[in-house]
Amino acid sequence: MATVWVTLDGYVVRRTTAKAVGLTKEGAGYQADITWVPRGCMRDGDDLQEGDTDLECMEFKAVEKELDH
Repeated sequence: MATVWVTLDGYVVRRTTAKAVGLTKEGAGYQADITWVPRGCMRDGDDLQEGDTDLECMEFKAVEKELDH
């Protein structure tokens, strides 16, 4: 089965670790709850850095994490 990618609507990378990126809605500020997504579930996940906004995620993970797309 082919991987289906979706564009996340209005998210920004707030935090990063070696294995995951922490996302919040843009404009939510740094006190907002962070949703952690494995880098492997993000398109170009290894290259994502704090502040990135043009984000694509595997559809199943976006649904699982209830991310707007």
